[in-house]
Amino acid sequence: MNEIEITGIENVCDRMKELSDKAKGELGEKALQAGAEPIKAMAIALCPVKSGATKEAIAIHKGNARDGQQSVVVGTSAKFFTGKVFYSAFVELGHYLGKRARIKFFGKTTENRTFIEPKPFMRPAYEANKEQSVKIITDTLKEGLDA
Repeated sequence: MNEIEITGIENVCDRMKELSDKAKGELGEKALQAGAEPIKAMAIALCPVKSGATKEAIAIHKGNARDGQQSVVVGTSAKFFTGKVFYSAFVELGHYLGKRARIKFFGKTTENRTFIEPKPFMRPAYEANKEQSVKIITDTLKEGLDA
């Protein structure tokens, strides 16, 4: 998992501690949703299209909240290899086409599988927009605290 360090946000963190849990949750979720929008937009633009189902399924999903931390997931579902367009993970990561090798007599195997190259669209979208997303998140948090 990639992590981004935000410097100079101590004041925002101190002010967030003063808010109620409900207000913190709502403000944090709003900021994360806003920060994920540029990644979602670019992922949709980069998504290879055959039927259009993968492109239509790209959305921002609420992630797991652990130890008071919130998260969002940009993708076709909250996890890879799940949902109606589970195959989007195969497109993103690449895959083999054909049946698995079977062990024949005398320990010989036959392998006639072709590797389908990955066509990444989520990773490049994240890499290109991570700094912009952090800026949007911090700006949204500051605006929410000033209101």
